[in-house]
Amino acid sequence: MAAKPDGTFLSILGTNIYSYNAGTNLMDDIGDGKEVAAGGSTIWAIDLQDRVMRYNGTGWDLMGSAIAKKIAVDNTGAAWIMQSDGTLYKWNGTQFNFVTGTSLDISISAFNQVFILGEDHDLYEYIANTWVRRSWNADLIAIGAGRFKATGITSKKNS
Repeated sequence: MAAKPDGTFLSILGTNIYSYNAGTNLMDDIGDGKEVAAGGSTIWAIDLQDRVMRYNGTGWDLMGSAIAKKIAVDNTGAAWIMQSDGTLYKWNGTQFNFVTGTSLDISISAFNQVFILGEDHDLYEYIANTWVRRSWNADLIAIGAGRFKATGITSKKNS
C-alpha cells in the first residue's frame, strides 16, 4: 500500500493496482503489478514481468531496463529499487544509478529518510552516501510518521 500527499491511496489486490481518492470517493483500476509506491505526486510500480514502470496519468511508461523486486519512492518522486540479488539503485531523472549496499527490503519515510534491511538483518539509514546502522536483528521495516521512527521488527525471541 502507498499514499500520495493529495490523499490518494494505492494498493494491489491480486495483480491489479488500485487508486482510491478519499476526496472524490473514486476508485480506479490503473494497471497490473506486483509492487506499487508513491512519492510526491509520482506513482511507480513493478509490473508482472519485474520491470519498473511510472504512471503518466493514463497509463504506464517503462523506465529503463532495470528489473526489480522491491520499490520505494522519495518525496521528490525518485524511485529507489532493490533487485532480486539485493542490489540497490536510485532513479536520477533519466536512469537508475547503482547505490552501494545490498538489502532484503527498502522503505522511505515521509521525511525522505531511506532505510534498508541489510542482509545481516540490521536496519540501516542512508545518510550522506553511507548506510548507518539504526537497529539490530530485524525481519522487516516499519516506518512511522515522525523522524527516526523506523523500527526493525523481528519474530525471533531474544535469548
